[in-house]
Amino acid sequence: MICGAEDLIAVCREKIAEKPHALSEDGKFSWEEVECLGACTNAPMAQIGKDYYEDLTAEKLRDLLDALSRGEVPQVGPQNGRFASEPASGITALTEYVNGSIKLNASAQLAHDIGDTVKRIDGSEVPLRAPWGKASDPLGETSGDKATSADKPKATKAAPKKATSTSKKAEKSPAATAKATKPAAKTKTAA
Repeated sequence: MICGAEDLIAVCREKIAEKPHALSEDGKFSWEEVECLGACTNAPMAQIGKDYYEDLTAEKLRDLLDALSRGEVPQVGPQNGRFASEPASGITALTEYVNGSIKLNASAQLAHDIGDTVKRIDGSEVPLRAPWGKASDPLGETSGDKATSADKPKATKAAPKKATSTSKKAEKSPAATAKATKPAAKTKTAA
C-alpha cells in the first residue's frame, strides 16, 4: 500500500466495521479498499461520498469520521495545509502565480462556496442535471421564470409516412439473404 494507506484501513476497521462493505453500527458508514483513486501525490487519502480527503493520517481520518457522524461537514481537499498536489516542501514551478490570499484550491473552494459536500450528496446543494434523472432545476431557469404546463406548447402527432415502392432489383433473393446470414469461416492465426 502507498504512503501508509494500511493505517487508514485500520481506522476503518476500528471506527466503521471489521469487514469492507459492512455497515457501521449506526448505519451511516461503510468502507472499501480500492486500488487507485488517482491521487498518489496526496496519498494516503479517502474518498467519502464524492469528496477527496487527502494527505490523511490515521488520527485525521478518525477526526473526519467523528465529525461526519455528528453531522458536521469537514473541509474537503488536502488535510495537512497543502494547497493541492505540490511538493510537501512547497511550490517549485510557476511560483509567479502563487497568491497567498487563496487558501483552497479551485475544487475545494467551489465545494465550500456552494455547500457541495458529503452532507448533501443527494443533489439538493446544486441541481442534478443528469440526462437519466429528473432535473431539480432545468438549465437556464430560475425559480421565478419556470413555465407552467399551460404555457408549454402541446405536442402534436406527426402524420404517418407514405409507403414507398422499391424496384425488383433492390429486393434481395432468398439465396442472397441466406448467403449473407451464413457465419464467417474461422481463420487460423499463428501463435
